[in-house]
This record gives sequence, structure tokens and C-alpha cells, in this order.
Amino acid sequence: MSAFSGKVNLRIFSLNVVLPTLLTVGLFVALIFGYIIPAFERNMLASKKEMLRELVTSANGIADRFYRDAQAGLLSEEEAKAAAMSRIGHLRYGVGNKDYFWITDMHPVMIMHPYRPDLNGGDLTEYRDPKGKALFVEMVEQIRRSGEGYVDYEWQWMDDSLSVVPKISYVRAFAPWGWVIGTGVYIEDVKNEIAAIKTRLTLVSLAITACMAFLLVLIARNNLKLDIKRNEAERELHISREKYKALVEASTEGTAMVLGNRCIFSNEKFRSMFGVGQSDLVSPDLSGLIGPGRADDLDTIRRFAAGSENFVQIETSLRTSGSGAMNALLSLSKVTLGGEEGLIIVVKELSRDDLSDEERSERGRQLLALADASEIGIFKCTIGRGARLLDVNDGMVKLLGYESKESLLEVDLSEVVDEDSDLRAFL
Repeated sequence: MSAFSGKVNLRIFSLNVVLPTLLTVGLFVALIFGYIIPAFERNMLASKKEMLRELVTSANGIADRFYRDAQAGLLSEEEAKAAAMSRIGHLRYGVGNKDYFWITDMHPVMIMHPYRPDLNGGDLTEYRDPKGKALFVEMVEQIRRSGEGYVDYEWQWMDDSLSVVPKISYVRAFAPWGWVIGTGVYIEDVKNEIAAIKTRLTLVSLAITACMAFLLVLIARNNLKLDIKRNEAERELHISREKYKALVEASTEGTAMVLGNRCIFSNEKFRSMFGVGQSDLVSPDLSGLIGPGRADDLDTIRRFAAGSENFVQIETSLRTSGSGAMNALLSLSKVTLGGEEGLIIVVKELSRDDLSDEERSERGRQLLALADASEIGIFKCTIGRGARLLDVNDGMVKLLGYESKESLLEVDLSEVVDEDSDLRAFL
């Protein structure tokens, strides 16, 4: 088996978690500043233009009312025009209530301007803004083309004749008197309003972005922790398997480990006995190993597999790789690795036993180590009344949930076995 690295692959983590997180935040910011805010600016300017059109329509309605009064004989035409000019000249709206209306004729001559009385009665044909645009001539041309429309130019800032700023106006003809009625808004006002709303929208967007970034960082952090835990679990599983493999190889008995009905480890002794090697399939009841005529042993193994016991030992006859039979002591221990259940199989041949006391002692130490690794409890006890534990292995301490071997050896066997009937049967 190749060496295992428990380190998190930072490149994969960056591609799978960090990069999507940054792209999500980046796309959100791009959406806000690349689409939503520009669209908002366009919509706000369009709204201002629509407002100008409605305001000029209202001013035309005032002129039309006085025109109808003149037609009805309630006023003379001159009185009606003067009243209309006065009423329209006093209309105000906008920031500081300083936005206004003006009236020219189709020459153009200024008929009424509330903030530039110096222009009233003057010929505007040659009147140009600081950039050279003949703005009133252009307004008249717009009226002649479509009867109404928008014109961009530069004009003094409200009632401040020393300040000139960009402005957009809407003009409409009042045909009965040959008037051109207009009003406009300063682009600077629109820009200031847009900037104020953009600032608020930006702050809200940044707050949302910060929240998104925080949540995504938490998700990325949790994913990183999960990756670290998964790698650690895989590393521990690898170490466990290597440990079991080392124990199997060190055993002087035929020993193998089966997970998912497949032999994952086997020592040389086991392979020479049965010809079963790594990755070979092994039936759940070991029917391929049990010799003929041993139905009772097969039933015992099946009950063990389906029951809650973790260890069973039976004397049986096993098929060998040479098509012969061998009397053996078969020890089976249940194990769980990586959530997968399996068996540790230990085979001791019973046909001969010519081992020395030292070899038997060494074998016992190996089996005890294997039992501890497999979480199998082994104990020595007295019998009869007041039976006590004399010795236990670490597996027994862990299975019974005691803090130490010494604390377990202080209790009677009756405190370890729940049912009195079970204790009597055991003794």
C-alpha cells in the first residue's frame, strides 16, 4: 500500500471553495456597480425628463385657460396674455423652489423670463451659451420639427448670473398665441441626487457584500475543517489497516482479515494453508474454508455473524489448499474499519502441538496484542463464590468502560455480568 498523506490539498480547496466564494462576491459587486447603479441613473434622468414634460403640459394648460377666456369675451387677448404670463412667471418648483418657466415666440424673442428680465423683449437669434450653442433658435427648430422636445445647453445657476452649469429643458408650442413655453432642470441637481442615492445604495451594497463575504468565509472555513477531519479520518484508517496488517504478518498462526467478504490481509501461514490471498473473496459463513460434513459449525458461524457477540472459537475441520482436511481451532473476531464490518480469522492447527513453552508464551503475547488491536476483551478470573477478576487486557478495560486496569480488577465478577443466571452458567 502506498504512503498516505493526510494534508489538505490547498489547490483543490481553493478551486472548489475559495474561488467560487470570490466569484460570488465579485459578481455581486459587478452587478451593483456595472448594471444596477447605471440603470438607476438612466431611469432617474428619464423620470426627470418625464417630470419636465408634465410640468410644461400644466403651464400650457394655464395659457389655454386664459386663451379660452379671451375667446369667450371674458378678457381681451392682451389681458389674457398678460394674465397667463404673470401666472406662468410665478410658478416655482424644485430645489429651494427656484426652478421656473419662460416664454418665447417663434422668432425667437423673449416674452417672459422671471430671472433674466434683461432678456425680456430681446431678439434671441444670436443668443448663445458659453459653448456657442444658439439655444433658443434650437428650441424653435425643435418646435417646428415635432411641436415639442428636449434641448441640452448651459445656463446660469438659478438666480446666480455668475455661475453657468449644464441644463436640460423641455419646450412645447402654444400655437394660438405663437408661444414657446419651456422649463428645465440643472444636470448638476440630477447628478447630486444620483450621487446621494448612489452613496446610500453603495453603502447598502457594501453591507450586503460584507454579510455575503462573512457567510461565505464561514462556509469555506467549515468546509476546510471538514476536509481536515476527513483527511485525518482517512489517515487514521490507513494507520489502523497498517497496524492490523503488521499484526497479521507477525502472527505465527494462520491469520487473515476479511472486510466486505473480501480478504484484505493474510499472512504467509494462512495463504499456505488455504491458498487465499489479498483481494480473494471469502463467503460470510466461511463455507469455502469449512470442511465437508460440518453443517453444525457453519450454523454456529452464521449465528455468530447475525448475533451481537464479538468473538467465537470452535474446533472444526478445514479444507486446505492441497484438497485435504485439517483439524483446527478457528477463532473469529468481529471488527469495524471505516464503517465497514469484517472478521479477523485465526487458525490454529490441532493435529500436532510440538511448540516449546517459550513459543507458546510468545504466541500468547501475539494473540493478546491482536486481541487489543481488535478490541477483544480477555480476562482471567477465580471460580466459585465471590469470583474475582485476576487479570484483564486493555481491550477488556475499554469494552467495559473502566478508567484503568487497576479499577476493573477491584470489582467482583458479579458486578461485571448483569444477569445472575448468566454468571452461574458461566461459572
